[in-house]
Parts: sequence; C-alpha cells; structure tokens
Amino acid sequence: MYRNAIVTFLDVLGFRSLIKDESAEAINSILEKMSKYAAPTADPDDDPYHPVTTTFSDCVMRISFTDSKANSDYQIGLLFYELLALVHAQSELIDNDVIVRGGVAFGDIFHEDQRVFGPAMVDAYELESKEAIFPRIVISPKWMEVLKSDRLMRSKSNTLNEELKHIHKLIRQDDDGLYFIDYIRAIQSELDDPEAGYILFLERHGSLIKRNLDKYADQERVLDKYKWLSHYHDELINELDEGFLKHYGLSKVSLLTGVVVDKV
Repeated sequence: MYRNAIVTFLDVLGFRSLIKDESAEAINSILEKMSKYAAPTADPDDDPYHPVTTTFSDCVMRISFTDSKANSDYQIGLLFYELLALVHAQSELIDNDVIVRGGVAFGDIFHEDQRVFGPAMVDAYELESKEAIFPRIVISPKWMEVLKSDRLMRSKSNTLNEELKHIHKLIRQDDDGLYFIDYIRAIQSELDDPEAGYILFLERHGSLIKRNLDKYADQERVLDKYKWLSHYHDELINELDEGFLKHYGLSKVSLLTGVVVDKV
C-alpha cells in the first residue's frame, strides 16, 4: 500500500552531453560520486532516520517515510533533516565537480524491493525535469502547507515557528517564486573549519563555474544554466565582508565569476 513520504529526485546536470563527450571511465567516476554523496548507505542502528535510496543511471531517488518507526517514536524534524542532508550532498558533489539539479516532493509512494511508484515520485520527477531547470534542487510549493498540517514532518521539540526558522536557514526563494536548497550559504556552518574551509569551498565553486562558462560559451541553452549558477555564486560573494576576505589574501573581485561575454 501507499505510504506518506518526502521524496527527492536528483540527476546530473547535462548528463546527455557527458555521455556524448566523456569516456566511460569519466562517467563512471561521476556516478560513483553521486552514489557516495547523494545516496550513501547507512547502518539503521546508527541512523534510523536515513532515507531509502534508489539509483539508476545518473539519477538518485531518496525516500523518507513519515511513518517509519524512528520518526513515529520521536519526530526529529523530517523535512529539516532531509533538506540539511541535501545541503551536504549538493555541496560535496559541487566540490567534486559534479553539478546536479533536483526536486523535493511530498505525498504517497509505494516501495517494495526494486519496485517504486506513486504520486510523490511523479511530483518529484516533474519538479526536477520541468521546474528546476537550473543547477538547483527545488522544493514543492506545498512544503509550508505540509509542514503545518503534518506533525510528523516537524521536530517534537520545536514549535511551528521554530521549525520554520531552522528550515529557512537552508533554503532560498528564487525569482520565479520557487524555494531551492541554498547550499552555498547553509554549508558554511556545517564545515569543520567555517572560515578557511569555506573560503576554499568558494574558490573551488567559482573555479568550476568559470570553467563551465567557458566550456559552454557557444551552447546557449546550457550556458544559461551556468549563468544562473554564476549569479547565485556572485550574489553570495557580494554579501561577504571585505575584511574577512582580506585576511585570507582575497577580495570580492578575485572570487566573483563575472558577467558572461559572448564570444565572437
């Protein structure tokens, strides 16, 4: 029978182009990273809240059942828990040169052995394929309604307003009204070294964007995706304190990815 769950669907951005242009070894390396960071295995005794994960080709599906024994016994804050896991997954993948997009949906899903289907899976796939568009993991517009109506989505120890406050630290609303995982901001407090480690992350993030802006300069459809990522990155850089950057021998200018100039 169907069970209620949070369902996340992720895939590698531009995988069709990778199949065409990259070697089997390079593609296999990307897929290994997807499995490692987006669908890691976990011992149920160590993490009883860990989602059920399924991988196929370049796609990963994560299912967090609201009625799991762990969550029924004690509500950890299932939505927050999944969004935080996605902050880590997307950041680790970006840091390893793997760029993803995805969708987070809510509702009924059936999962048994290798068989998975249901409305929530369809919703998550459609969010990823039709709404995400750019290198972002978008969240169903129903997320706040679900959080308010389903107590199993929230932490047992938090009020609704407290839960919303924690969740808003992990997400950001885009110009089209959709909320997405704000990994570039949220990851800082999750790092072992929130200052020097964060600077290294931002340098690698910017370098990856610049390489892809150059690589896809003549492919407008793909280039638009990296322009979005460039804007997302540069918006954060412009929020940073110059004194903080100067301490590490950097400046905002050195970390900005800049405006794309069309090649003649």
